[in-house]
Amino acid sequence: MKGMKSVILLMILMAFIAVSADGASAAVNVFVNATMPYDVLYQGQIVSANVTVKNNENFPVRVYSVGVHYDWMPEGVFTSVDFGGGYVQVESNSVTSPGQLLIQCDSSVPTGYHSFYYKVALDWYNSYTGIWINESVVQPGTIYIESPLKPQALQELQFANQSLSDFRNSGYSSSRATADVNNATGLLNDGWSAYNTNDYSRALNDSYAAINLTTDAKIAEKNYRDNVTGVEKVVASVNDKLKTIRGTTDPDTKSAIARADGYLNMTRQSIDAEDFMTAMTNANLANGAADDAIQKQFYASLKANQTEASKATAREALDNAQAALDNASNMTSTASMKILDDARTKLGNATIMFTSEDYDNATITANVVSSLAQQAESDEASYRMLLARNRISSAGQLQNPDAKAMLDNATRMYNQSESDFIASHFKDCIRHADSAAALADNATATEKSWRAANPLSAATPGFGIWASLLAIGLIFILRERKL
Repeated sequence: MKGMKSVILLMILMAFIAVSADGASAAVNVFVNATMPYDVLYQGQIVSANVTVKNNENFPVRVYSVGVHYDWMPEGVFTSVDFGGGYVQVESNSVTSPGQLLIQCDSSVPTGYHSFYYKVALDWYNSYTGIWINESVVQPGTIYIESPLKPQALQELQFANQSLSDFRNSGYSSSRATADVNNATGLLNDGWSAYNTNDYSRALNDSYAAINLTTDAKIAEKNYRDNVTGVEKVVASVNDKLKTIRGTTDPDTKSAIARADGYLNMTRQSIDAEDFMTAMTNANLANGAADDAIQKQFYASLKANQTEASKATAREALDNAQAALDNASNMTSTASMKILDDARTKLGNATIMFTSEDYDNATITANVVSSLAQQAESDEASYRMLLARNRISSAGQLQNPDAKAMLDNATRMYNQSESDFIASHFKDCIRHADSAAALADNATATEKSWRAANPLSAATPGFGIWASLLAIGLIFILRERKL
């Protein structure tokens, strides 16, 4: 019986040892994670990763170091968080952040997926034996290495796309701008193709070239429009002249009109070919032919019998022209005064024509006078708006409430003048523009007077404190004297 008890005791002891051995050999369920700013790591990049250790066991562990080894690092080399003999204890089923790993990726590391593994040196508590057992936990993983040119190429391609799209939407007509847009489009297509095949250097070069072409297209289109505008001003003047004599029956006048129309057609062809020097030459020739046509019509009209109806028409045109001049605003701009002087001269010529019984030409010239008066009114309105806009802008930042209110009223008046101008109500436009300018001047004067009366309002910061201290000092001195 005594021997049987010894055997049973021995079996229990062996079972305990076996259980303890199984617990010691089991892998410790600890999970390591290092959180980096991005999901990928770029060639040549050095980043700091926040390390977390999760203990999934029902017993505590003591972490002495956490290291990571990447496949581009020499064998046995780790970047690690080491507590120098100390440890961080992670309680059962909890998470802790023992520190940060400094991860460096050499610029020579190939792009693509790379392997790595974490190595954690720890002790875990064996509840069977009541002792801490040393163990190393290894946890593998993969990371993608990317070229640092990828985000730069994406940014530049997107910028080039937006620049080109904005220019397309603004509209363009010149051949050079069209060619630049086509070339930039081709380069961008190639750039995106290069980006999608990981050729980021080519993608960058294509995007830079596309941006340069878009910039060149903007310059080319501006030059084109400036040149077109200059030529079309002359063309518009020619058309205005020809419009007054299109109904002529005189053969010589018709011939001169036909010559002017021919030069106008050649002008349009030169504009389409973007030969602006030739276009301006043809436009000036058309202008000369139009002047010749007007002169020929003048002489033809002298020879024609003027009827009472023609005389009445001429008289009405002269009256309208005189009324237009009489009702013209007080001109202040050089351009409008010059136009009005030209109109007065032509009215004198029209009067002479009427006296000479050249009624048709008197009517034509008087109508030109009315048109010039309206043009002068328009130019003067534009000039008064410019003055008002300059006065408002020059007022600057105001501090006085009254001055600010005046400037706000000036802005409202100016906005009204713009609406008047669009509606061709030029007199109202001038009146509102003048009011805007006067209000802006009053705002400036009010602000100046207010600042003169309130010098401390614009003083250097801190000046008011010194002024207060000085006043207190003076009061103290006066009291001392009274005592």
